[in-house]
Amino acid sequence: MTNRFLVDDFAAADAFVKVLPPMIKRERFSIDILTNKAKTWSPEHVVLAEVEGKIVAMADAFYSDEKEAANGSLVALRGHGAYALQALLKLKREFPSQHWQSCLREPTAATVGISFRFFDATYDQATWEISQVLMERLGPDPRLQPTPIIANQSLLKHFDLPPVSRMDMQLKKEIVATALAPSADNHLHVNGSVLDASSLMALSFDIANIPYKVRQNVTRLMIVGMGALAPQIGDPAAVKRIVKPRFLSKYRSGLESYLNSQLTFDGCP
Repeated sequence: MTNRFLVDDFAAADAFVKVLPPMIKRERFSIDILTNKAKTWSPEHVVLAEVEGKIVAMADAFYSDEKEAANGSLVALRGHGAYALQALLKLKREFPSQHWQSCLREPTAATVGISFRFFDATYDQATWEISQVLMERLGPDPRLQPTPIIANQSLLKHFDLPPVSRMDMQLKKEIVATALAPSADNHLHVNGSVLDASSLMALSFDIANIPYKVRQNVTRLMIVGMGALAPQIGDPAAVKRIVKPRFLSKYRSGLESYLNSQLTFDGCP
């Protein structure tokens, strides 16, 4: 039996999800940030990869009203990750969108690498969910958009920047120093464009090699606005559980350590 893809076969998708190992389910499917319970999974489109009569991987997506943005996700049985990527490419061809987003609950080097290459933006799962709750209750607002936890390939291309590993050292120091500046001074001109605060933070995460847990918590804090919008989420206990202000100081300390290490490396006092 040859390999094939099943498009929008939701019965088969539900059956596949039910038989996934518990660990994979925990890694892939999120919980509601307000109730701390499993969320109902109901994607708009889904593509399944079938190998020798057995479904081994899946890609699915939720879309904005005009399909300008899509939030996509992957899941695969162990050893079948390549089929999940093939399913994602099939999904993109069948149901295109201008901007593909990925949300990670527990980022790893592998999942971050996939998201960097195949998606336009990568967010912390909880940060994205907070953003959705706030926009449902307050209406669309660019200030309620989540901050990415990595600088995706698309972001680098938009600002005509090379990968961080090949970026000019002086530019990297300028980005990190600007990210540390007071919010009023938080802008930087690069290649004829102004780096917005969100892109600046995402770049600073990568340049200073900030731990993913710190990135996740800082972006949650940014979207809630240091507690100013917390009441709009509706559950103070939920906010306290997922938004931890102490990580902001860890982020800033990480940026300062990076700058200090570069001063030492440059031979300056």
